[in-house]
Amino acid sequence: MNEMVNLLVDLRSGQFDEHALARALRGIESAGLSVERAAPGSDAYHAWIDQEFGGTWSSEAFAGKSVIAKSGDSYAGFATYDPRGLRFSWLRGLGAQEGVGIFGPFGIAQAFRGSPAGPHLLVAALASLREAGYAQALIPAVGHEKLVAYYVQHSGAKIAERFEKARWRKRRYRALVLASGSGTNFQSVIDGVAAGSLPLDLAMLVSNKSGAYALERARGAGVPAVALTWDRKTQSREQYDEALFELVHREQPELLLLLGWMHVLSDQFVAGFPQMINIHPA
Repeated sequence: MNEMVNLLVDLRSGQFDEHALARALRGIESAGLSVERAAPGSDAYHAWIDQEFGGTWSSEAFAGKSVIAKSGDSYAGFATYDPRGLRFSWLRGLGAQEGVGIFGPFGIAQAFRGSPAGPHLLVAALASLREAGYAQALIPAVGHEKLVAYYVQHSGAKIAERFEKARWRKRRYRALVLASGSGTNFQSVIDGVAAGSLPLDLAMLVSNKSGAYALERARGAGVPAVALTWDRKTQSREQYDEALFELVHREQPELLLLLGWMHVLSDQFVAGFPQMINIHPA
């Protein structure tokens, strides 16, 4: 495939209820394997993921919960669900919507491919997302027709979005936006990112006005949004500027976009982000 797809699974059917979860776990055990659970931050099996699959899967698994199948002391497969803090561009839309949980990564060791372990792990992880309160599951960035067919067969997944592979191979810049008003320029950036014409990952929108409509635009696009207002009664100018600097610095942006930002930045702020600031008037 020259394209990648995002798949959606409806978790509200009986295929993923508590009985289905129990059946899937029993199915893994019936295949002669044991079942383990790993919570976010558990590192018991990440080295195996790196060795077996390479890439970035171990860091993604580290960010979520996993259902793991083992054969004795050896790992046979795993399915991660509900990872937190991932910032991949293909998660900005569906992956940021309320009621949608993220599935993956998902891998089966070579010796166990084609066994019942794979479908049972898939169902167990999806049922665990339902158990956590999600109504739908997003299976993101699938790039092989056989794998798409696998998910359709075993989970009833449907294609929700398509995008070209080449679009995600380009260098993308982690951008943070500062805006004080309605956010019309910010909306243009959102649209450009969605269309693939701007190579940005929108990390956050920060506004110094709690009623700024730019905050609503950010939430509607699945971009994290923060209102950091200056309370002049309890906070000095220097204290506010320091709080703003610390907030932005924690996000580690590669590019700062000032899109109608109506607060003069301190010298410390400007010096702290050399060659990162791009200013557009309101």
